[in-house]
Amino acid sequence: MEFRDYGELNIEVETWMQQVMDNRIVKPSAVKKYCKKLINTATETMQQNQSNHKQYSTMEKVLGFAYFYLAEAYFTESMDDKFLKFLLLGLPLLEKHNSYPLLARTYNLLGANAHHHENVNLAVEHYITSLDYASYGDLYYEAGLANTNIGHIFYSMQDFDTAIHFYKKALATFSKHKKNKFYLKNKILLDQLICNSYFYMKKYDIAFARFEKIQENRELYLEHSYSKFSFTVNEVVFFHEMKETDKRDQKIEEAMDILNIHKEELRNVADICVLCEILMDTKRFEVCEALLEQIDQLTKDCDFSNLRLKYLKIKIRYCQETEKEQLYFVTSTEAFHLMEHMEEVNMQNIQESAKMRLDIDKIRKAQTKMQEENRILTIKSETDPLTRLANRNKLNDYAHEAFEKAYRNQTSLAVEILDIDYFKEYNDAYGHLQGDQCLLTIAGLLKKMMNDQIFCARYGGDEFVIIYENMTDEEILEKAEQLKQDIIDLEIENKNSGYYPYITISQGIRNSVPRMGNKVWDYLYVADNCLFRMKKKRKNDICLVHNTKELNATTSGKTV
Repeated sequence: MEFRDYGELNIEVETWMQQVMDNRIVKPSAVKKYCKKLINTATETMQQNQSNHKQYSTMEKVLGFAYFYLAEAYFTESMDDKFLKFLLLGLPLLEKHNSYPLLARTYNLLGANAHHHENVNLAVEHYITSLDYASYGDLYYEAGLANTNIGHIFYSMQDFDTAIHFYKKALATFSKHKKNKFYLKNKILLDQLICNSYFYMKKYDIAFARFEKIQENRELYLEHSYSKFSFTVNEVVFFHEMKETDKRDQKIEEAMDILNIHKEELRNVADICVLCEILMDTKRFEVCEALLEQIDQLTKDCDFSNLRLKYLKIKIRYCQETEKEQLYFVTSTEAFHLMEHMEEVNMQNIQESAKMRLDIDKIRKAQTKMQEENRILTIKSETDPLTRLANRNKLNDYAHEAFEKAYRNQTSLAVEILDIDYFKEYNDAYGHLQGDQCLLTIAGLLKKMMNDQIFCARYGGDEFVIIYENMTDEEILEKAEQLKQDIIDLEIENKNSGYYPYITISQGIRNSVPRMGNKVWDYLYVADNCLFRMKKKRKNDICLVHNTKELNATTSGKTV
């Protein structure tokens, strides 16, 4: 992955960032290690480079990156407190630098966290915010995640029709970004979820047909599945319902083998509970008991009480099936107390959600205010304070962009420099306040000229610059002649001109298609010299040339 948007990074920092991207989701411990390195380095560099805006800004972006992926790693490990802590630390930095991909993912994670805590309304709100950010930059992967997660909400509420709608929407969105390394994993997950949705709707014909297609590509699906255990448990469920007992039992053995080899798969508590249900259906109580014992402590340590409750419900059924009355009483009592506790926690979660919503709102308002202040500062830094036209700084930027575009597309570019004839004499006769008013009046005419092909700026003193993009000599001269006449028509008296009773202007223009070796300042140089040489002979006129060689051949004052 390239990190162009982060500015100039040293090799060490870029290597750590790449390690984060390579290990995210699949190896949280490595992600945490490299994120902490990035946080320490970025914080130290920022402290040492507070006056270096460019370096400081780069490290702020790196810090936002590190906080987000550290939060994601803790989310993967179901460590709720640390997840929220680092996500909220990173959010202001992501907002400040308009890091839309990570902002979209941030709200995806906030939505998933709210859903885990049964706060469905807040979850949907976060997912919609994620979709908003995704829309800013055609972020198809992030939009796919948000649509997938909205589908999960309806899936969990058993509104499978709506779940399928969002899952299919997610598939269509993911397919627009097939180069993403998680594309195939997400497609496989969504294929399974759509298949399962039809299954739980009892539309067995559609569900079994889809399941058969998955089986036809089983090796590919299994290889790229997020969890081989979850994929295999899903097969167990289908073969059980299809009454293909041999295949079901084979898949049960495969699922148990996966758990024995890959202990990290024990984190899939929900799938283990599903497997235990089928083990009890098939009277394999010893295997079920062993599984329940394996995940007992795991569900206690997990921050999500709903997973512990799901586990306890399965255990209660196990106790009923095996007639273990004492264990049944203990488990039922724990489940009752847990539900009471969940009611209390739910109220706390609502309060915390409200606080978090306020914190996020505060962050976004502060960011909006800062962006508006920066916008105003940018306008001020690019605007001439008297005429409100673009100043020389803005002219420099615009001229370079226009030149690069013209060179790239091999279209014409024209630069005009104009000044007011006998302006010093005007100031001497009428005073500087009247001189300023004269400049303002002419600037008003220039503003009216501006469109997507014509840009005007104040160059300094009584000089202005006009840039014409992709226009012919005839079109440019027509505009220049009109401006000249409009200024005469203003009838701004200039009794000291010794030439004409009113204010007039002189205009020097170069128009040509940029060639290899040309620079934008070549255009300004030729236009300026064209203006200077013409004014020696006459004023209130226009001179247009195409290159330096034509300067010496100017005879008519029009085009040569």
